[in-house]
Amino acid sequence: MTTMFQPHPGVHASCTTCAGNSYVVIRGETTAIATVCDCVSVCPSCDDTGYIPEDESRNARLKPCVCGLLSTRIELFNRAYIPNRYAHCTLESYNTTVEQTPTIMGVSNFLNRYDPEDDNSMGFLLYGDVGRGKTHLMVATLRALIFKLGVSGRFVEFSLLLADLKASFEKRNDASMLVDPLYSVQVLAIDEMGKGRGSDWEKTVLDELISRRYNSLLTLLVTTNYKPGKSGGVSTPNLATNSKAPHLIDRVDTRVYSRLEQMCDFLPTTGPDFRKKNRNRR
Repeated sequence: MTTMFQPHPGVHASCTTCAGNSYVVIRGETTAIATVCDCVSVCPSCDDTGYIPEDESRNARLKPCVCGLLSTRIELFNRAYIPNRYAHCTLESYNTTVEQTPTIMGVSNFLNRYDPEDDNSMGFLLYGDVGRGKTHLMVATLRALIFKLGVSGRFVEFSLLLADLKASFEKRNDASMLVDPLYSVQVLAIDEMGKGRGSDWEKTVLDELISRRYNSLLTLLVTTNYKPGKSGGVSTPNLATNSKAPHLIDRVDTRVYSRLEQMCDFLPTTGPDFRKKNRNRR
């Protein structure tokens, strides 16, 4: 049975640092780190023993105190390996424009219907031009799932995963430590799908990853700069003429694309280029 997250009983409800959530997310060496907020004091329910009586009878059994949810979900978040750049990303901090209202509704619908105990919870795929906040939305969703529902999750930028795998193979190391966790977490968030050289080896790695999660009925979240739909007729952009652009199916191949259609709702992410706007403010 899923237990919804409740703030630590010892939290200072009016704390402006954690907003009463009892945790904060900060930047670590390379990835975002969640930690207990300084405002949290000794649990008034269990005196930090971790257990409370089930009832008021003299010989009542002990049950876990709700304060234990905090440490458990902090640990889950820290194992998701979210990059430092996205440490601040929440649904509340996303600057929604009118054009992005349908996308936000799609993400909200996913969060409302997601059930960790459902063997086939459909995820989503965010597609659109660069700078539209796709990664922000995906990270914010993963963060909400972890803290609210205690879901195990993992973030991976696909081209960086490929680079790590190549380095591991060149050193003749066991690459299973890199990919095995991606096969088993409840929710896998893949950023920048389709990025890379598009070699046969890269497509094989992606095919195995998606196939394993597809067969295990595990949820997938994806961002990509490539449009869905029928083939664009090319596998790589024509930089010289810019006359043709590949579509997602051209970058991942037909089999992977077909499975993505079954595993994800495709959500367009339009609106202004937030990166350009931020540069102009400097």
